[in-house]
Amino acid sequence: MPAGVELHWYEIRDILGQGGFGITYLAYDKNLAHEVAIKEYMPAELATRAGDGTVAPVSPELEDRYRWGLDRFIDEARTLGQFKHPNIVRVRNVFELNNTAYMVMDYELGESLQDLLSRRKILDEADIKTVIFPIIEGMKQVHAHGFIHRDIKPANIFIRVDGDPVLLDFGSARQALVETRNAMTGVFSKGYAPIEQYNTTDEDDTQGPWTDIYALGATLYRSIAGIPPTDAVDRSSAISVTSRDTYVPAKEIGADRYSPTILEAIDYAMRFDREERPQNITEWLNTFNHDADGGTETKDRPPGDELIQTIIKAEKGDVSAQASLAYIYAKGIDTDKDEVEAAKWFRRAAEQGNINAMYNLGVMHAKGRGVEQNYREAFHWYSEAGVHGDAEAQATLYMMYMRGIGVEQDESAAYDWCLLAARQGHVNSMYRLGEMYWRGQGVKPDGKEAFSWFRRAAEKGHINAQLHLAFMYGKGQGVTRNDMESYNWYRRAAEAGHPQAQYNLGVIFAKGRGIEKNTDEARRWYQKAADQGYENAEQALARLTQ
Repeated sequence: MPAGVELHWYEIRDILGQGGFGITYLAYDKNLAHEVAIKEYMPAELATRAGDGTVAPVSPELEDRYRWGLDRFIDEARTLGQFKHPNIVRVRNVFELNNTAYMVMDYELGESLQDLLSRRKILDEADIKTVIFPIIEGMKQVHAHGFIHRDIKPANIFIRVDGDPVLLDFGSARQALVETRNAMTGVFSKGYAPIEQYNTTDEDDTQGPWTDIYALGATLYRSIAGIPPTDAVDRSSAISVTSRDTYVPAKEIGADRYSPTILEAIDYAMRFDREERPQNITEWLNTFNHDADGGTETKDRPPGDELIQTIIKAEKGDVSAQASLAYIYAKGIDTDKDEVEAAKWFRRAAEQGNINAMYNLGVMHAKGRGVEQNYREAFHWYSEAGVHGDAEAQATLYMMYMRGIGVEQDESAAYDWCLLAARQGHVNSMYRLGEMYWRGQGVKPDGKEAFSWFRRAAEKGHINAQLHLAFMYGKGQGVTRNDMESYNWYRRAAEAGHPQAQYNLGVIFAKGRGIEKNTDEARRWYQKAADQGYENAEQALARLTQ
């Protein structure tokens, strides 16, 4: 649907993503005056859109399949709407219109774990505990409702601007624990899906919490190894032919870099036979020897001397102590988690000029944590932090001006804040500045400036910037055409795991652009892209075979 279309009181503004089962839009809720994400049931193989915007099956023969999927979509949205876990995407509404259905969810600012891993390759142990353990804890609630996700992977874990993770895209979820017959689908992601997702039948109950545990283990594996684990089908083939599993254990890859308990827990989750994996989240968490926050249980412990001293100093007006106390309450360190107290102390520190507290107070107002959600108040505190030089706040202000969140939409102001953050070395802002020059958003289009900022971000490891740089070299846009440089940047992005870069590298080898033609290398890179679900790569592999 184009921008400007209205669905009840929601106005479509942009497309956030598109897959085989639906389209996700950025929309504006006119009733509550804030942005939301809306997922439309639109199965690509089954449905088409008419000129008046209505959706219908592509043929009468597919009517039953289309209706079955539509009913499941609505049922799932209603069930997901019952979840109120901070690390599970919040479904706010579902409604039928245009002969299809729409799921309204919270719109989150940030980036996916896949994007983060593309830049950083791996996570350290502290970040693993911060990013993935809250998702594991959230899945306990999902499983308790008889749901399994079936598509947990880095692309479906989103890191909010405040650093908290949220699990997205339950489009493949089915109530398989209670309604397995005639409800199974072949939705899976290679490397993250266990073998039972490939061998699903209507006759038995092969999928359950252990299926999601495998995917969570695979996500942890990707986070420590830099690459996804061996695909389950390849493992199955090797086991059947040689009786040897091709899976390389996490305890070997992560030795001396991560705690043995984490590595053992990953390998436990990644066992090939489902019966040998943990059968539920609680059982699996026990193998980590710590709670889902990544530390020993603390909520029942009395405050220690250090906490008491921090409270005393904060009460006496010590700004550093106030900021520290706010963080302690926000995270529940050596005391009960209390976001109201956290917001109070962040405010006291912010009003005395603590820049970090200004930023965190903006986050709490934006998310409604400890205070009533108020985007204008969030904008105020982000602005205070941004004026004082906080690059993360400046990057957030860019997004707020671009989307009109808490402030009137203003691409020129967005450009100004993005420039400030980019000049401080904020990598995402460097990339976004390149996009603004490329598209002419908030500034006149300038291919050379776009190239300059894409290059800076690319050299710091930003995978999408590397991809764009490769494209610009290949087309001679913003820079003199250079096929070898195009190849080099596509290669860097491809080796970091970007499927489109892997596909384009396959094209370069297949056609011999800037390098010697090499069909075997073309096939290898096409296969890597195909393994990540890149559809064009599958077609390219078929053409090579012909």
